[in-house]
Amino acid sequence: MDQSEATKAKFKACTGTMEYQINKWEQVEGSLNLDKNINVEAFKKMLIKNDMEEYFNLLINYLGFFQINHMLYVGRQENISKDDLEHKKDLTEALIFILSDEAGTNSSITFQKSKKSLTISNKNIIDSIIKGLVKEYELNDFNMDYLTDEELDEELEKESNQEWIEDWIREDKEHFENTNSDESLEYKTDYGDMAVKFWGSHHINRKVNLEFLERIKKENHSSKKKAGRKIKNRGVAGLVRGLSRLRKIDKFLSSSSQIIDIDEIPLTNKDCLFIHDCLAFFGLIEDYSKNKLNTTTPEKYIRTLLRQSPQPFDLVVNKNYRITKFCQLKAILPSVVPK
Repeated sequence: MDQSEATKAKFKACTGTMEYQINKWEQVEGSLNLDKNINVEAFKKMLIKNDMEEYFNLLINYLGFFQINHMLYVGRQENISKDDLEHKKDLTEALIFILSDEAGTNSSITFQKSKKSLTISNKNIIDSIIKGLVKEYELNDFNMDYLTDEELDEELEKESNQEWIEDWIREDKEHFENTNSDESLEYKTDYGDMAVKFWGSHHINRKVNLEFLERIKKENHSSKKKAGRKIKNRGVAGLVRGLSRLRKIDKFLSSSSQIIDIDEIPLTNKDCLFIHDCLAFFGLIEDYSKNKLNTTTPEKYIRTLLRQSPQPFDLVVNKNYRITKFCQLKAILPSVVPK
């Protein structure tokens, strides 16, 4: 196996990228149209500085792919006006205040007009007001949310979504056949790609209850947007895991036979800073190195993301699968990895 094939083998193992996806990236017509603000040469210099230049062509496509899906999510959020954000904020706080009284016996609502006020403690009236607030919340789609990891798993198994899956596979296969000139290559469904596309195009309307509202309150729905702040993408945690293993792969391959799990290799602060810089470069996260007032450092933020629950299509998170996969790689690549 030559060095370029070894590089691809390591990249596939760490990120879960399929051979078919890499083949698409290697074709001119299959390359991504990156955001015009992405400085390709600067990204290459960053990889060289961190001894990761062998992955340049793979990483720029890998991160660029996720950037496209990230922008789909951000686009919807940025279409929400300042008034809508304030409206959502006020409704959320009002409902939390009322619903936090579980017994409902201590609740009262006061209306104030100039110097006059009216306090209502009648439960039937208060219940009607709550129903009206919840209805307003739902009519504005403020309860619309993206699928969790578990929900995505369930949705992909549902009979009602099989038609969408079949259509996606058919279109993806057509694209492969129209752009691939190597007849020796066979089409293989990229289920990771499919899962990401499904997640980005499907949402769920949550039940407006106290648990949901408290979570929403913690999220960034304030109208006071910070300059350059990027809205968080739930898929970022999966990217962090892939990049973290890519940073550790050579150490793992050259380690003693007693180390059988790549996740046993510790991640250094330098590794975390590199991962942060990659994601910030593509606008996938806020650049924490520029925010001097924030106590969250780039390294701390990356370690926090690593503690998040994995995406369902991150198969490498399964320990037995991961150990088998990387030990097999260790058996065939030692000769091309520097000791």
